[in-house]
Amino acid sequence: LLAEQIRVVYRDHPLPDLLVPVPLHSNKLRRRGYNQSLLVARQLSHELGIGLNATLVQRTRNTRPQQGLGAVQRRLNLRGAFKVDPAITQLHPAVQRIALIDDVVTTMTTANTLAKALRKHLPASTQLHLWALARA
Repeated sequence: LLAEQIRVVYRDHPLPDLLVPVPLHSNKLRRRGYNQSLLVARQLSHELGIGLNATLVQRTRNTRPQQGLGAVQRRLNLRGAFKVDPAITQLHPAVQRIALIDDVVTTMTTANTLAKALRKHLPASTQLHLWALARA
């Protein structure tokens, strides 16, 4: 359903060139057994024919769950949590639009923190899009 909605929304606009799922810390990934954002990104990559890079960004700190935290606490919780692979600089100019994939977006803190980390390595002309299954 998400792929169908994306096709409608992007009908008159180019789709992103690359999908990047919100990463989980390795401890959380081991405990849970899967990354829900990566599962969504894989399906969207297949449905829409867009490349996927699940290693471009890593979560370097095992942060507390964001649920129940206030706005300031959420920002502090995620400070320094993401590391971007320096190889990202080799993507331009082939990649001009990147879609960040998350399962659920609440306050946008995770998306904004991830986007800021990416922006440090990308040309200003690179567009960042956010795709999610739900907004809570």
